[in-house]
Parts: sequence; C-alpha cells; structure tokens
Amino acid sequence: MRITRLWCEKKSLQKIVLWLAILPAVGLTGCMPKIIEETESQADALYRQQVIQSDHIMVERARLHYTVREQLEFSAGALTANEVTELLVFVHGTPGDWRSFGQQLADRRLAARAVLVAIDRPSWGGSFFEEERVETSLGEQAGLIAPLLLRLREDYPNARLTLAGHSFGASLVPMIAMVYPQAVDSVVVIAGDLSAEYLEEKWYNTVLAWPWVRPLLPREICYANDEVLALDENIAAMSDYWSHLSVPMMVIQGTEDTLVDPRNADFAAALKTPAGVRVERIDGGSHLIHMAQSQRVDGLLLDWLASNFKTTNSAINSSD
Repeated sequence: MRITRLWCEKKSLQKIVLWLAILPAVGLTGCMPKIIEETESQADALYRQQVIQSDHIMVERARLHYTVREQLEFSAGALTANEVTELLVFVHGTPGDWRSFGQQLADRRLAARAVLVAIDRPSWGGSFFEEERVETSLGEQAGLIAPLLLRLREDYPNARLTLAGHSFGASLVPMIAMVYPQAVDSVVVIAGDLSAEYLEEKWYNTVLAWPWVRPLLPREICYANDEVLALDENIAAMSDYWSHLSVPMMVIQGTEDTLVDPRNADFAAALKTPAGVRVERIDGGSHLIHMAQSQRVDGLLLDWLASNFKTTNSAINSSD
C-alpha cells in the first residue's frame, strides 16, 4: 500500500511539473491568441488571393523562404522594378513565421509606399536546413539572411531597404546591419531585446529545457526555447558592435511589454551610433504591438520612410 501511494504521488508530481512546463509553452505561442489567429488568417487570405507571392533561395545548406507583396503601382503595371524606391523587409520573432506580419502586409498605405517582404527565419515556416535543427546564433542567422537581402537589392536596384524585426527578429536586424551594412539602409526594432542588462531568463525556460520534458513538447516550442536561452550570449556579444551600426535605427517599444523589458528603449535612446537612433514609446503597448496596435506601428513605419530615416541622437550630428 505504501509503495502504491508513493508511486501515485510521484506520478502526480510528474503531471504537475509537466503542466508547469506546458502552460508557459502555450504562453509563448498564445500571449494574445485571438490577435495572433486573426493576423495569421489575414496573411493566409492575402496568399490565397494571390496578393502575396511566395519564393525561396538556397543559402549554404539551408532553404530560405520569403513572401513578397509588390508595391500597388507595380502590381497595376504603372511601375517597373527599377522605379521602386522602398523595400520594407519584415523578420518575425520566436516562435513564428512570415504571417506574423499579416497586418502590415495587408496595409494598403504601406503597400502604396513600398514593396513588402516577409521572411521565414531559418528553421521556421518554409525555411529549413538539410538536417532538422535550429540555429540559435544571431551572427549565423545574419549570414543566412544577408544573401536574400542582397538578391532583393539586385531585383530592385534603386530601392532603399529597411529591415524591420519583431521580438527575436528585432534583436537580429541590428546584427545583420552591423555585419552586412551593404545589405541594409535602415533598421526598425519592434519590441526587441537590445541590452543584456535587461534580459531575464524566465523559470519556465529552464523547465522547458529539461531532458524529460523536451520530448513531450512540439518542435516549435523547443526551438523557440533554444533561441530564447541563447539570447543572453547573443546580445552580450553584440554589445561591442554598436559603433559599427552605420545605418539609422528606429526602436518601437510598448510600455506594458511583459516579455521584453521596456527599458530597452532607454538603452537605445542612450546609444551613440554613427547614423543615430529614434525611439518611439507606445503607452500601454504590449509585446505584440505590431498586431494589437498595427495602425500606430504602421504609421510610424510610414513616417520613418517619409522622413528619410531621421534620427535624434546621431553621433555624427552630435559632433557638429
């Protein structure tokens, strides 16, 4: 009887721990499930209507998938590729895929101003390696994405390329610009970790990495957790390279973000990069600000393009 009781208590404890692991996993994918579902459905509808085209390139041993919404005038035949002046390229967070920017892709104001491109980062969506794995290094991901950006530059030779990322993608886009400045003209960070000082590993990240929990979870959750756990080291490594960020950067941060510390906006405002930084704080903004307050975010993107990437604390300007 005692052995049976102990066995039952052990099984109950395992169930409790498993639920402690699964609930945060659900949180990673469903912070605001309705808005995520609506955004992805919007992207799927655009694809079914052939408003968006799908393509891919092969980079080293990886397939990199992306989608394109041509500028409205281009689609109507009133504009050639040589006449396109703006490329707006979106990079999603973790977990996620190109559909995370469904609301931006659907915004006719953005589509009237620029060619809109949404990338699937390596191991996400339609992008994958020959062997099943996730790449957690920002530097390695930058090296895989840069060839696509250079190809887009060839396709639209007179267009400026703005790289906009959300969450993990927002931490990635400055790295791409630092290492491959020839591929990017400006970057936009939406709810992204930029300073290792404000990174805080959540208890559930450790639980999700436990060897006996990991096999019970979907691959996407495992990959997302791997990327999150590696972020501290990635951000710390990036700290020495801010002086190499030669393109303008805009940071959009919600004040009520519970996944990325809003003080990252303060860190960005204090940076002295060669081309400068613009910081926009959105009161009440959550982590999924590009979905929940898409009109506000899209308006800032339009203003960023219209202002020719005007910043406020450029190291160049401050020395004049």
